[in-house]
Amino acid sequence: MSEFGIPVFTPTDKSETDEPLNAKATRENYPSASVMSLEVFTLISDYLQELGLELVDSKFEIGVDNLECVTIADEIATPDSSRFCEISEITLGKEPSWLDKQVARDEAEKIWGKGEKHPLEFDCDIIRQLSATYFGIFHRITGMKLQNFQHSVLS
Repeated sequence: MSEFGIPVFTPTDKSETDEPLNAKATRENYPSASVMSLEVFTLISDYLQELGLELVDSKFEIGVDNLECVTIADEIATPDSSRFCEISEITLGKEPSWLDKQVARDEAEKIWGKGEKHPLEFDCDIIRQLSATYFGIFHRITGMKLQNFQHSVLS
């Protein structure tokens, strides 16, 4: 586990606004879901630390069926679902360079301001930055370029 602290379990519902749920009640009602979340976070975090990366936070979409079987129902450890940074860049009081979708978050904030949120259209420079970040973190995590991964693993 990271020297920067222990994970905090902050469940939300699956809605447009991701409303917070009561963490204590969620742990009591779905103990295996909260245990799985911590175990998965710890496994990913430990692996990434070997690569010099810190897993700052991550979202897991978890489902529980009528037999109480818990399943992760979506992506994990991607720049869309997680926040990564270089361990070497972590300094108290200083924002690290994020290796995730932060460039899209920042651009969305500029476009929307305090106004109504509407579908976004990013300019080519933002798309290039975001693509470079996503391809870069994919390579760091898997040790493979996306094209090689697609060819050797998905074909």
